[in-house]
Amino acid sequence: MTKMMIAAAIISVLGVLPGWSQIQCGDRSKIVGNLASKYGETLQASGLTANGGLLEIFASHETGSWNALQTFPGKKTCIVQAGKDWADEPEAAAERDT
Repeated sequence: MTKMMIAAAIISVLGVLPGWSQIQCGDRSKIVGNLASKYGETLQASGLTANGGLLEIFASHETGSWNALQTFPGKKTCIVQAGKDWADEPEAAAERDT
């Protein structure tokens, strides 16, 4: 739960920065399929946002890549952030880098 709250906070802060308009949106099933086939990412965490959206974190434990998706009822899914070095525990990232 703490990771989800941290991810939501980061996304909300980064969402006001330049480049926010470059968000990629589309059909959720196609986006999720693409994350799985191209990057090996699977669902790691999810939660409901204060404004009624669903926030999901997809990540690959092999590569450390991750994507945050946000979906609102009846609307498209959008990739709102992406990054690298995803780890369930801080020690896992350090081990992968050695």
